[in-house]
Amino acid sequence: MSDAVHAWEPLLTPRDVKFLETRPVQERGMGTKPALIVVDMQYTACGDKDEDLLTMVKRWPSGCGHEAWAAIRRQIPLLDTCRQAAVPIIYTRYVPQLIRFDGFTKKRGDKASQPVLTDQKWQIVSEIAPKDEDIVLDKSYASVLFGTPLLSWLIAMGIDTTILVGNSTGGCVRASAVDLTTHNYNVVVVEDCVFDRLELSHAAALLDLWMKYCDVVFSEDVMGHLAGLRQAGGGSAADAGERVGERHAGEVVGPWA
Repeated sequence: MSDAVHAWEPLLTPRDVKFLETRPVQERGMGTKPALIVVDMQYTACGDKDEDLLTMVKRWPSGCGHEAWAAIRRQIPLLDTCRQAAVPIIYTRYVPQLIRFDGFTKKRGDKASQPVLTDQKWQIVSEIAPKDEDIVLDKSYASVLFGTPLLSWLIAMGIDTTILVGNSTGGCVRASAVDLTTHNYNVVVVEDCVFDRLELSHAAALLDLWMKYCDVVFSEDVMGHLAGLRQAGGGSAADAGERVGERHAGEVVGPWA
């Protein structure tokens, strides 16, 4: 396992440390039939170049700054490893179907207009763009499961573990992790491949997920595990993924496609 320091560790008080010593956390493990879920890696959250958060939000109000691009740089080798191991890759895009029912817009209090899906902001950043064999799924709410067919697809592929990367840590990633855990999947959140606008939100969400719901690891841990599966010949998830991929490869799935 990586010896990197988790984002929450420097923020713990002495009392927090003592409490955690009384509550050892058991790892759920990564399983043998994983799928990688890339959550909402769109220009609206990442901007079109690596820049400071306060600079980015002038042009991209939902941008996440340098942290988004640091995550992208770590996602690239993870995606490559998944493809080499024939692990199914599912991208999601956050796209509000009807803006008047969009909870994020109501919380901000702004007067957003109905999205134009051809706009750059809704597209997945080119640096980690989906390949033809990948699945792209549109969603309207935080969890990747809410109002989507993803659960059915995971069952069809025989998946036992979902590996989550993307954004935001305290929003869609956390909601998805909790939902997937509730459906009895092993869930792995890759710490250096997720990000948030607020450092505190990022660290607190990771701590909460690690304590209560899922494993929080680093990309080198996941790549090492996948390399082991590849050497062991564990390709059953990939075989099932090809069956689903025959129907959905390279296309955006959802009522807005």
